[in-house]
Amino acid sequence: MSNARKLADNLPTEGHFGNRNIVINGNFTVSQRGSYTSSTSLSDGNFTLDRWQYTQDGSPNSSLIHNSDGSVRVTTGASVTGSARLRQKFEYALVPRQYDGKTFTVSAKVKSNTANARINVYAGGYLSLTGTTAHSGGGSYETLTATFTTPSTINTEFSVHIGIDGASSANVSITSGQYFEVKEVQMEEGSIHTPFEHEPYETTLRKCQRYYYTLRGNPNGKHLGGTTMRNNQYFYGYPRSFPTPMRIAPTFTYNNVSLYVGDHTNGYCTLSLAAAETDVFALNGNAAGAVNYAETGHTGLLYIDVYADRHVTFDAEL
Repeated sequence: MSNARKLADNLPTEGHFGNRNIVINGNFTVSQRGSYTSSTSLSDGNFTLDRWQYTQDGSPNSSLIHNSDGSVRVTTGASVTGSARLRQKFEYALVPRQYDGKTFTVSAKVKSNTANARINVYAGGYLSLTGTTAHSGGGSYETLTATFTTPSTINTEFSVHIGIDGASSANVSITSGQYFEVKEVQMEEGSIHTPFEHEPYETTLRKCQRYYYTLRGNPNGKHLGGTTMRNNQYFYGYPRSFPTPMRIAPTFTYNNVSLYVGDHTNGYCTLSLAAAETDVFALNGNAAGAVNYAETGHTGLLYIDVYADRHVTFDAEL
């Protein structure tokens, strides 16, 4: 077979030639919340690698590890009737509505020791799927596919689920030690699956930062932004842009941020999210006490030091 013929056979015949994967971070390259290179216990609703949420029925006591080949493995630690799966939700109500009444195909490379490892899709209810939607349980990588048509109007959650689960997400019998590994998750318009669409890391990161954005001090410390002192303790923060517009005005958490006025600081600040739009934010707050030599109108600097648990995080996940 000629190279031209091979290329033509791998091109999509429906949908887009490029940027066709609706799944974000389908190869698990972005992980702003942590590295997960050692086993991490999971609870229902946990977000782990960007855009992926762990969900369960029953109490399978699952753990997750991010493997060196980029795949993610979820392993159960209890024998129960239930499910253990990773889910990604999509913004189905964006205008113009792009997911209503269309045919899509999900594909993923999955390895598992149970024949209950499968793909499910939800769009106001679990959808009827065609294709090789479940793993054989043989312990090797297999390409799973699921083709479906969405309702004419999606009016609740639209999401893809991969994990130990029954058809239409019915509960199944789970044995401790059962696992699934997954990589190269893709959902594209049309009735056939095409090879996984790789993209540069920075492209995936920017897509993820629409939903979650974190600034961490580790490893070298990080400047968070400038301030103007109201007096020798309280300050207003200067507006700062998000690297990409967020889905909605985000919620805000932080841990151990310092204020410096010149070379002077007195510990960690109390911060509030004074102004948050989808594209900019500002942080107001107060130092732990009066800062030496600080006066009204002086300029300060918010700083996150080098320890791994120091962070400022903005969350706009679905």
